[in-house]
Amino acid sequence: MIQKPICCVAGKSGGHIIPCLQFAKKQCVHSDTQLLFISTTAALDKKIISQFPEITNHLELELRTIPYGAWWKLPLFTFSFIRATWKSFWYLKKQQPSCIVSTGGFVALPVCIAGKLLGIPISLFELNVIPGKAVKFLTKLATTIFICFKETQSYIKRPCTLTAYPLRFSETSKKITSEEAKLQIGFSETKKMLLILGGSQGSQFLNNLIQQIPIAVLKTYPVVHQTGADQVAECYDFYTRNNIDAQVFAYRDNLALYYQAADIIICRAGAGTLFEALFFEKQTIVIPLETQTTDHQLDNGYAMECMRPDLFSVLRQGELIQNPELLFKKL
Repeated sequence: MIQKPICCVAGKSGGHIIPCLQFAKKQCVHSDTQLLFISTTAALDKKIISQFPEITNHLELELRTIPYGAWWKLPLFTFSFIRATWKSFWYLKKQQPSCIVSTGGFVALPVCIAGKLLGIPISLFELNVIPGKAVKFLTKLATTIFICFKETQSYIKRPCTLTAYPLRFSETSKKITSEEAKLQIGFSETKKMLLILGGSQGSQFLNNLIQQIPIAVLKTYPVVHQTGADQVAECYDFYTRNNIDAQVFAYRDNLALYYQAADIIICRAGAGTLFEALFFEKQTIVIPLETQTTDHQLDNGYAMECMRPDLFSVLRQGELIQNPELLFKKL
């Protein structure tokens, strides 16, 4: 009997795409179940999805963002949203998935609306403590809702199921010691290693902040730095110029070896990064992203610090802007 495929929808971030796929894979009753994926047209989406051979069919939706404060752009936005919904409707009707799995994001809206019209069950996963706007809307359409932080239930009116974060790593990732992992990377096994993670899109704030740590302090660590695509050259030049033993890259899907080698992690507070650091039980300095439009990472960071204060400590971005010394004092 031919098994119906499962359709994933997520975009604009590895922190949404990768766990969405992991959640979907857990729902596959049979090993030969096909996995479909709907994402945005962003280059990062294509790059991440191309690394997963399990995905048998990939649909890209060109979708404009909501033009807050720019009413004259509403006609183009409305047209792109209707077109994306229509395209999703016919794609889902043709593929006939058994369910839709989403971790939120704006791209999920037209897909889940189309899925609801077709009567396709929708499994919604909220990865953060505080749900985003898209997830809040999608809870009205979802058949089942899963959360990774128990605190999230208070923000969602419908019943939710608490579930483990869908890690991409298994226990085999921890079979080698930290010293062995350092040697495989090319570092000395006797030095403490510093792992800096800005997320799949990188963090300009972290990239600049690290360069304010005294060179004498940085030289005591071999450093692995995930910078994002825009600042690889600049960060590489900084480490080379100051004779700091470092490896710099924009993005890598499999960070298991680096997690296992690390003694200290400095990172943002995306749910994926936090749960991965917890899985490897690493000392972690968390610097949540805070902007005028979003501060949900702050709640993630504090929730994890409350859960495991022996491993996680939060430093506020605003405090570090005023006093960068707080970071290397914490180190």
